[in-house]
Amino acid sequence: MAWASWPGPQRLDPAVSLCATLGLSLLVSGCSAAPSEPASLIDHALWTGNLSVGDDPFDDRPDEVDCSELSHGLETTGGEDNLEVDTTRCNYLTVSQPSLAPVRVGDSLHLRLWHFDLTAAEPAEAHVAIQIGDQVLWETLIEIPAEATLLSPRWAAADASDEGQSLYFHLHNHGQNSWNFIELTVGGS
Repeated sequence: MAWASWPGPQRLDPAVSLCATLGLSLLVSGCSAAPSEPASLIDHALWTGNLSVGDDPFDDRPDEVDCSELSHGLETTGGEDNLEVDTTRCNYLTVSQPSLAPVRVGDSLHLRLWHFDLTAAEPAEAHVAIQIGDQVLWETLIEIPAEATLLSPRWAAADASDEGQSLYFHLHNHGQNSWNFIELTVGGS
């Protein structure tokens, strides 16, 4: 290696460096090695479902679920993969996949979820939720009708979860609407 290409000494966060040097458990010792770059918790190609009654952790399932396999799936919009759901052909959806990264208490979480104008024959309400294991990470109720918008909340994780734990995306919606679940990341600022 030529000296001219050597990047020089690397600066590490002193707390992370001390924890790594001492070999302390990150969770037990309170040391933090939070990634400076966000890590995705999801891969849109891995979603499986629509989950059946026994596997679905949500309790707002209607008496009749009408959800064609053609109503949801991997899409690429603006160069970004996303899970697209067309509620014209799907009134209730819960899909799952293994979480791709661990989450620690206090970690920064970021969600991006787009919906087009929400319409229905009569006023209604949509329920959207993200859950890991038994813990609901985020959920909201949206009155219908509603104008198109990008939901982009950031929040601190209240609970910890391991990589590989079941992660769920849930959408219960009445009307002819289109949703795009774009991002769920941990870390970063």
